Amino acid sequence: MGMAKLAALDSAAEGFKINAIYPGIVETPMMDLFSGDIAETRALIVGGG
Repeated sequence: MGMAKLAALDSAAEGFKINAIYPGIVETPMMDLFSGDIAETRALIVGGG
C-alpha cells in the first residue's frame, strides 16, 4: 500500500490519479459455507492460521 500511496502523492501535481486493488477475503454467507462457519478454518482459508 505504501508504494501506491507514494506514487499517488508523487504524481498528483501532474493531475494523475493512482488506484490500487488488494486481494482479500470478504465475509459473506458463501465464506461461511467454505469454512463451515468455524473460526479456525476461516483463518486457514484467509491465510492467518
